[in-house]
Amino acid sequence: MRLRFSILTTFVLIGTPAISTAGPIDFNLEVTTTVTPGNPTPGAVDLTFNQHGNLSLPSGGNLEVGNIHYLFPEGPQDTSGTSYDATTTFSVKVKVTDTASGQNTTFQVDGAARDEWTKRFDGSWINDYHNLEIGQFWLNMPFTQSATLDGKDYVLQVTTYEGGTLADFELYIDPPHGITTPEPASALLGAIALLPIGLRVMRQRIGQQRNKA
Repeated sequence: MRLRFSILTTFVLIGTPAISTAGPIDFNLEVTTTVTPGNPTPGAVDLTFNQHGNLSLPSGGNLEVGNIHYLFPEGPQDTSGTSYDATTTFSVKVKVTDTASGQNTTFQVDGAARDEWTKRFDGSWINDYHNLEIGQFWLNMPFTQSATLDGKDYVLQVTTYEGGTLADFELYIDPPHGITTPEPASALLGAIALLPIGLRVMRQRIGQQRNKA
């Protein structure tokens, strides 16, 4: 009986997940942004990042760092030709410093807010395209970057919503399975998918040059 009890006890101890006694993880957050407005404007691009300073999260927790809201213009801003493409570029740098170790990393997210208009045969204008372009936006995949500081995984993920006009920035520490950096194969597929967009823009710009000539 004692032998059976010992074996059973050992099995239970091995099979039972360890109870985490770790407390909150302290870190410092710094966010800097730069915006280069387009001319003509593609619409207002509002960057709101209120989280900064000394913060803490439990392991597996997440924090909304901020967001980008891309507004629609009131109408076409350049009616001199038959179509145009307007772009505002931006860059968001999120510096994370692990308090316990002093180790730090900076996640950099570069993107653009693009707007396209085309003049129809009846003289009216239609908005062909209005989207935040961040990471692999053409595959509808979140932009993800990660770094390990003092044995803890810090992950920044940017997800677009509302037809590509809203982007949320989320910071995770030791996130659950499923939040990972995109594989190189996905990046290749994304590059292939982007080719039609690039060709369309090239045709539009050639048309603009002809109209101005």
